[in-house]
Amino acid sequence: MELKESLRIALSSLWANKMRSFLTALGVIIGVMAVVAVLSIGQGGREATLGQMKSIGSNLFIMYTKTIGQETLRPDQRLNLEDVKAVEAGAPAVKRIVPSGYDMAKGSFNSKKIDLIVIGTVAEFKEVRNIQLVRGRFLRGEDVSFFRKVAVIDEKAANELFGTANVVGKTLKIKGLPFTVVGVCKAETLMFSAGMPNYRVYIPISSWRRLFNTTRIDQLEGEAVSADKVKEAIDQTKTILNKRHRTEDLFEGFNLEEQLQVANKVLGLVTLIISSIAGISLFVGGIGVMNIMLVSVTERTKEIGIRKAIGAKRRDILIQFLIEALLLCLIGGVIGIIFGVVIAFGVAKIAGWPFVVTWWSMALAVVFSTLVGVVFGIYPANKAAKLDPIEALRYE
Repeated sequence: MELKESLRIALSSLWANKMRSFLTALGVIIGVMAVVAVLSIGQGGREATLGQMKSIGSNLFIMYTKTIGQETLRPDQRLNLEDVKAVEAGAPAVKRIVPSGYDMAKGSFNSKKIDLIVIGTVAEFKEVRNIQLVRGRFLRGEDVSFFRKVAVIDEKAANELFGTANVVGKTLKIKGLPFTVVGVCKAETLMFSAGMPNYRVYIPISSWRRLFNTTRIDQLEGEAVSADKVKEAIDQTKTILNKRHRTEDLFEGFNLEEQLQVANKVLGLVTLIISSIAGISLFVGGIGVMNIMLVSVTERTKEIGIRKAIGAKRRDILIQFLIEALLLCLIGGVIGIIFGVVIAFGVAKIAGWPFVVTWWSMALAVVFSTLVGVVFGIYPANKAAKLDPIEALRYE
């Protein structure tokens, strides 16, 4: 029997039992959908990680005290502005280093209020953290020196508070105190933020200390002369800080690139585990296909006997039932791919990740569903092919 005829018979058989065929293919649909969605989401997460790494720079490092909380430190152990000058002068591997302080406060414009991450820093912070300006300017040296109440706000915060990103010259209130907006920068995208607000505003560190009534500096953020000098820059900075503050091992540093690489590996591992679980669901779907095909063989025993009696060979019967199993799995695979892509797109939009669907993930899903059809279709197809025509004709 020709392949074309076998395909026609297989399609007719599946169409005659539409609901049963759909329910049989449902396990394959769910399995393929999960595989495609998980691989796409995982790839999007990795792309987001790499994009974040490029945006912050591969030679960025951050120094902080190991002791949690400023109140547990003696005044002479706390980071200060003189530390910045000492590191710049005594650490050849450090290109630049800046102080920064972080705190939360209410930002308001007219009756609108939002929670802001208020960052106190200096002009060079823009280069260290690779901040991209959209409008206006960043902080200047004189802003810090003269305790000016100026602010650089990110796009998300500007749109949320003012309804527009064109806010240079407008007045933003932080903790009820007025700050003049001198610049607008691109919003920083954080991994695993899942679309949660992350509104940021940058003000001079001198004004930040007055605003929060503190003398503290939370951390030093530095840039090594090159990516391969980051560890050396951290070691040199630790040595200088411990010497200046008369401590042995109070200060610690970490490389943001290494942290993102760890996050990338964890994300890859999670993707692999979830993909394996999705693969198991596809395997279970294959068992469902085999079960229904066995039922189909039983129901069509007499039909098989008639076909064998009029000249159908064992190979023809084998191919016919194998094609039915393959069609069930391939149709389920295609539907699963469509739903998987839709789910991945939705997750990417919510999480703020790039939407990535690679050809190999879809090809893998198709190959996997085809293999399921072949593996789980062979047994019922072989059983049908082995039926004795005389016994089959007698079957009721």
